Amino acid sequence: MKNENVVITYIIGNGFDMAVLEALGQEYSTSYEEFYNYLSFFLKNKDKNSIYKKILESKNKNDKLWTDYELLLQDLVHQKISEIGQVENQNQKKDIYEDFMKDWEEIQYKFSDFLNYVITPDTLKKVSNMAGINSLERCLGELSFEDWKSLRFRLLPCHECKLTYNITGSVAKFSDKSILV
Repeated sequence: MKNENVVITYIIGNGFDMAVLEALGQEYSTSYEEFYNYLSFFLKNKDKNSIYKKILESKNKNDKLWTDYELLLQDLVHQKISEIGQVENQNQKKDIYEDFMKDWEEIQYKFSDFLNYVITPDTLKKVSNMAGINSLERCLGELSFEDWKSLRFRLLPCHECKLTYNITGSVAKFSDKSILV
């Protein structure tokens, strides 16, 4: 008997967690909207936390995605760096930095609490029993044709390769021992 190692690769991207929670019929999601609601309810120093103030300001502009939050944090970090650079007194620089890090830490802890609240041990148990059927097929089916053509592995021989590729609403199926487009 030939001893073969099998390598399994999981491709997990943005929205994976929300899709799993939805598939399990969970009440809550890991969406930015849910995090914002959680933060608004549980954060103790809302009126003093500079990051929360920016989040609130951002929500009033109708920001709803995690990318909005990530960009907000990036901008806020650049603003703090600039603010520190404009101050000459070392103690003031230190105070600005420490205040910001305290705000950051508070948001980080609340984010961790939020994830533990939404993704319970029972949820993790259910996830471990889920089958990953058609996951790769759905993931790759969302690529543009140009991105699909640039994939290196698509030219490699494989056993029973099947891929559904979604081209602007119409579906083309590729099934062969090696895929060439």
